[in-house]
Amino acid sequence: MTTYKKKSSYILLVFIIALVLIISSVKIFLPSNYFQLNIGFYLITATIICIMLFYYMNKKVSYLTISERDLTKKNILKKNTIRLDEIVGFEKEYWTSTYSKSLRYILLKTNNKDIKIDLYYEDINEIINWIETNFIDLNAVVAQKEWEQVLNNKEIGMNRFERLQQVKKAKNIAILLNGASIIIFPFYFFSLTRPFIIIPALIIPLLSFIAIFYFKGIIKFDDFSGKSDDHRVEKQSDPATHNSSVNAYILGAIGLPTLILFGIYFIDYNVINFNGLWKTALLTSTIIFVLCLIRTKEFKSNKVLSYVSLSMIYVLIFGYTFSGAIVLNCALDFSTPKKETSVIINKYVSGGKYDYYNIVIDKINKNKPVKLRVNEVMYNELQINTNFTFFNKEGLLKMDWVSFDK
Repeated sequence: MTTYKKKSSYILLVFIIALVLIISSVKIFLPSNYFQLNIGFYLITATIICIMLFYYMNKKVSYLTISERDLTKKNILKKNTIRLDEIVGFEKEYWTSTYSKSLRYILLKTNNKDIKIDLYYEDINEIINWIETNFIDLNAVVAQKEWEQVLNNKEIGMNRFERLQQVKKAKNIAILLNGASIIIFPFYFFSLTRPFIIIPALIIPLLSFIAIFYFKGIIKFDDFSGKSDDHRVEKQSDPATHNSSVNAYILGAIGLPTLILFGIYFIDYNVINFNGLWKTALLTSTIIFVLCLIRTKEFKSNKVLSYVSLSMIYVLIFGYTFSGAIVLNCALDFSTPKKETSVIINKYVSGGKYDYYNIVIDKINKNKPVKLRVNEVMYNELQINTNFTFFNKEGLLKMDWVSFDK
């Protein structure tokens, strides 16, 4: 029988030292009767801290015992024991990034319950080696089934070789699109380079949707919909190719360009007439989402996470269609600007982490005041009840917008 304990952690010690220092500082700099006047607040705070400390100790004080017949995991509050002959296999849980291979923990599974083995035990490599030697890798079993389904799918190719080539091609395209989105993303933060990434940001998600349709479900949004509520099943490898999951994932190629387009719309363009864009974007994004979902077959009706994750995907697609249409309308607008003058009726600063400078001008859109975003320098120069000159543009998609330069 062998017992392993978790490695010692200094987090608790640091937490206690910080708490002592804070209390000492408060005692020195505040009146002597401060704690008496605020006794209720500090009692509640102390209770919360005690609960947090107990929870932390319960997580960190843990022992894993392996005998000839069973395996036991014990901490302060709980003791779990499973017989070795009941273990049907193990699954590896990785950190959230689709392409990351950083192991998070191993799950030993039986027909009735599971035991999670964290990586913080002493001699963890010895434990992992014992698990891999004695039990079935359920991840590899799932991966093998998925590979067989794809390689036997006649819609993907004439024979298994052609289907395997399609899988490799899909993976390369997914890597290319995801990589391109990562490369262009930093250029968004510089005003001089933002105009040059508009076209790539518009094209990359569009190519991603096309790739989802073309590769008949090999390319998916992400693998979150395949997870259970408790853990991610990370597919391991195909024996023939030594590659990762049969599926390629393309969420980054949609998400990052969408953030770029929305940021460019919010910072650089002042649209004063959306011309029914909300309804059009809602309809378009719904059609794209449903068609992609039919192709990828990612939705799992019996899993809550599937509903949550795919709702986020829908929001991303809507954000792409909405902000993409606005950026396209303004960035590729070659209409003749009309010079107009109005009166500033209000100005204010909004925002949270960052400040956004706004002015409100009178009567340019159906006799209604219109809010415009300006930079800090312009905001400081402009005054209420003074004239403001701007250029009104028609827009490529007939959505009027305001420019401060010709």
